[in-house]
Amino acid sequence: MISKIGLKLTASYILVIVVATLILGLLFAGTARRFLFEEKQRELVHKGEQLGQTVIDFFNGEMPISTVEKILEVTGQHLEAKIMVLDPMGRRLAVTPGLGRRGAQLSRADFARVISGETIVRRGYDPILELDAIFVGTPVHTKHGQITGAVFLIAPLTVMGGLISGLWRLGAFAALIGVAFALLLALYLSRTISAPILKLKAAAAAMAQGNFKVRVPSGSDEIGALATAFNLMAAELGKVEKLRKQLSADLAHELRAPLTIIQGQTEALLDGVIEEEAEKEKFLRDILGETVRLSEMVRALLEIAHLDRGAKALNKQVFSLKTLIVTLAGKYQAIAQEKNINLTTILPPTDDLLLVEADEARIGQVVRNFLDNALRYTPPGKEVLIRLQAQDTSVQIEITDHGPGIPAAEQPLIWERFYKVNKARTAGEGGVGLGLAIAKEIIQASGGQIWVKSAEGKGATFGFSLPRTSPPAPLT
Repeated sequence: MISKIGLKLTASYILVIVVATLILGLLFAGTARRFLFEEKQRELVHKGEQLGQTVIDFFNGEMPISTVEKILEVTGQHLEAKIMVLDPMGRRLAVTPGLGRRGAQLSRADFARVISGETIVRRGYDPILELDAIFVGTPVHTKHGQITGAVFLIAPLTVMGGLISGLWRLGAFAALIGVAFALLLALYLSRTISAPILKLKAAAAAMAQGNFKVRVPSGSDEIGALATAFNLMAAELGKVEKLRKQLSADLAHELRAPLTIIQGQTEALLDGVIEEEAEKEKFLRDILGETVRLSEMVRALLEIAHLDRGAKALNKQVFSLKTLIVTLAGKYQAIAQEKNINLTTILPPTDDLLLVEADEARIGQVVRNFLDNALRYTPPGKEVLIRLQAQDTSVQIEITDHGPGIPAAEQPLIWERFYKVNKARTAGEGGVGLGLAIAKEIIQASGGQIWVKSAEGKGATFGFSLPRTSPPAPLT
C-alpha cells in the first residue's frame, strides 16, 4: 500500500511529466507543421521550375499537347496537386485532369506577377479549389531568358492535414508512453523517498514505547543526515534512560543502608533495649550521621538540577585562585595529618596572573571535591599534591593523589551523572556519583575546561582551568 507522502510524490511527478510532455508535444507539433509546410512549398516551387523547363518544348511546338498533359497528370499525382500551364496571354494550354473550368478563376494579379518573372508562394484559402491550399506560380523561361508562359501548382492542405494528424497521433502515443514511464519512475522515487521516512516514523513510535535501541539506516543525502541525527538522539536518550534506571537502583541502594540503620536504632531506643546512656548517645549520633548523609544526597540532587540552568545559576565575581587554594589547603591540613597523608601545595609567588571571574563558592566546591577524593583514596604515608600555575590565557589547578587510579576505559564516564568507578568500593561512602558531574557543570558554566589523567594503580590527577582576567578598576 502506497503511503500518503508517496501518493503525493507520485502525483507530483506525473503532473510535472504530463505538463512537460504536453508542452514539448505542442512545440514539436508546431515546429513539425511549419517544417512540413515549408518543405511542401519548396517542393512545389522546385517542381514548378522543372515543369517549366520540361514544357518549354511545347511552347516551341516541339512537344504534343497529349505529352504535356500526361506529364502534368503524373506530376500532379505525385505531388497530390493540381497543375496549370498558361501562355503569356493567360490562356490555359494544359491542365491536370479534374480541374475543369475552375482554372478560369485564377487571379489576374497573380498571373501578372508570375508572367513578369516573379515566383509567388501563398498558403491559405484558394478560390480555384475552394479550400485551403498552397498556391505556387513560376514563370517559364526560354534558353535566352525570355518568359513564354507560367506554371501554377495548387496543393490542398487536406493532404498535409493527414500528415499532421499522424504526427499528433504519434505525439499522443509518445505522451502515453511517457506517462506510463513517469508512473513507474514516480512510484520508484516515491518509495525511495518515503521508505526512509516511514522507517523513521516506525522507529520514533518504537522509541515512544521505550525501545531506545532502535536504529534506522543512514545515508549521504538530507534524509540520511536526518536518520543519522535520529540515531544520535536515540543513543543519547538510551544513555539517559540507562542513567535514570541506574539512578533508581543507586538511590535504592544508597538509601537502604542509612534508612535501615535509622529504623533499627530508633526501634531499639523506643523498645528500651538500650539502657546505658553512653550506648544511647552512640545510637543517636549514628542516627544523626545517617540523617546528615541523606541530607547531603538530597542536596547533591538539588544542586545538579540547579546547575542545569547553566551560567545563570552562578554568582560570578573576580577573585584570586591562589587565595582560595591557600585557604582550602589550610582547612584540609588537619584531615590529611589525621590520615598520615602529606598535603603539599606548589603556588606561584604572586597573585598578579591568578585572577579569574567565576563563582568563588562553586569553584571552592570543585576543589573540595577533588581534595575529598584524593584524601579518601590515598593510602597513609603518601602525598597529595596541589599545583597552581598561570598559563597564557588561563589559570590551571591540578590535584594529584597516589590512590588506585582509574581504568582508561572508565575515565570518559566518570563525569556522567550517577556514575561510580567501583560501586562495590564506594558503597557506603556517601553520594550517588554526582560529585564529579557537578564539578564538570560548574567549570563548563564558568567557561573553563576540566580533565583527569590517570593510569590504573598509579594514582590520578584531576585538574581544571579558568580564563584569566584583569583586576576590577578601582572606584573613583
